[in-house]
Amino acid sequence: MESKKQYILNEIEKLKKFEASVEDVDDLIDGTHEKVRIFEMTFYPSQILKECDEIAYNEVRNELESNQIDMLYEQIEEEIENSDLSEEEKDFLTEELKWCI
Repeated sequence: MESKKQYILNEIEKLKKFEASVEDVDDLIDGTHEKVRIFEMTFYPSQILKECDEIAYNEVRNELESNQIDMLYEQIEEEIENSDLSEEEKDFLTEELKWCI
């Protein structure tokens, strides 16, 4: 069984490598804007934004990624604080977590 410390270290490593997926970005855009219908064709807002203004699409992706990273950071921070690990272990994990900012 994985120790609490190792579990938290693994979560920190995941956070360091985290990237918002294209699917997450598309779901966010498509979930907040209506499809566009032109004659018999239907276009998704994410598809339109990606094709017409890739910079704006990437800004949405960066914002989503930043929000998700902040949320994951806070969850790991809380996990450390609420663990029954020693103060030394908590300090070590907190220092490791700071490298994610």
